[in-house]
Amino acid sequence: MSSFTPGSLPVPPDPLALDKPKELGELLSSAWKLWRSYPAVFVLTAALVVIPIEVILGGVVGHGFYDPEGRPDAPVQLLDTLLLSTVGTALITAIHARAVTALAEKRELTTETAFQLGAEVFWPVLFAALLYFAAIVAGVIAIFVGMIVVAVYGLFATQIAALEGKGPGEALSDSFALVKDNGWWRTLGYQIVLGLFAGIPAGIAGVVIGVASVALGEPSSFGIVAVLLLALVQTAGMSWTALVTTLLYFSWKSHSRLRASGELPARGMVTASGAGATFVKPAGGTPVDAWGAPHEPTGGSGADPSQATPQTQPWTAPPTTADPAPGASLWSGEAAAKRDDGTPDADVTEPSRSSGEATDGGSDEPGSPDQD
Repeated sequence: MSSFTPGSLPVPPDPLALDKPKELGELLSSAWKLWRSYPAVFVLTAALVVIPIEVILGGVVGHGFYDPEGRPDAPVQLLDTLLLSTVGTALITAIHARAVTALAEKRELTTETAFQLGAEVFWPVLFAALLYFAAIVAGVIAIFVGMIVVAVYGLFATQIAALEGKGPGEALSDSFALVKDNGWWRTLGYQIVLGLFAGIPAGIAGVVIGVASVALGEPSSFGIVAVLLLALVQTAGMSWTALVTTLLYFSWKSHSRLRASGELPARGMVTASGAGATFVKPAGGTPVDAWGAPHEPTGGSGADPSQATPQTQPWTAPPTTADPAPGASLWSGEAAAKRDDGTPDADVTEPSRSSGEATDGGSDEPGSPDQD
């Protein structure tokens, strides 16, 4: 078994440290290290899934071996795509996910043992993949955007089914929750960037094979070569996608765990220091002060801070004058003490009295009528 050479790549030092969150560059580096270090575990196992499907359906049944351009009949090509999208994806994902965890546990792996690990969880993973595929189809029927939304939210359903032993419905639900916790847009961005490393070479190879098949192909010469080359391209692409998605799953799980324990800040928490106060803006929410009470920039009073838990640092009252201007809110000294005691703020306006009603000592609170 190949071993990793410390320092061969700048990050990460250990691609199998599955309990640590990884950023985009670290995910790419980790996936590449594993992919090139264990080709028999990842690439060869994917080839043993993809190539038989392509040879039987694309080459023999679909007459791709006898077509000068190596293109099978349309109905057979559709069946080929469905099988690869469901059965092929399920088995490759199961093998890759279980293999990553086995390597992290320092277990010796061969192509055979990797296949055995994947076969142990094949059926729940297959049903999760079928449900995932059906959800994507439903999203396509609804709107094209719905397909993208569902595709990102359900990205980790097969990994969860393979590694956590969840049923298809629970695996898809947990995938939705994991993506939501780490950000839909962030997950989509990572998925696009990670996928480009397989998609771009696969697209270029497909174009080259297509051009060569048209230029050189004869019914009995290039058709077989075209089918086999396309199968190899799909093998590499599906293997890479399964590996980087598995590593992204572990990274997202680590991020969620560290946020839940308080070791990482919650997503979207942005601190902004004002005049003597610290306000925090949660994702999708309104700014709040250090007690978690809503902050109103226009000067209105928020919720009672004595009923909330401090989130950052003790709130400091902004500087005020001893004699605030009429209409200004008292937010220091006695007024702040009253607020802490849960009593009404000092800036609450008393009901207006009639001109003939006497007052006790002629109050000069903002909003009280002047006494003659």
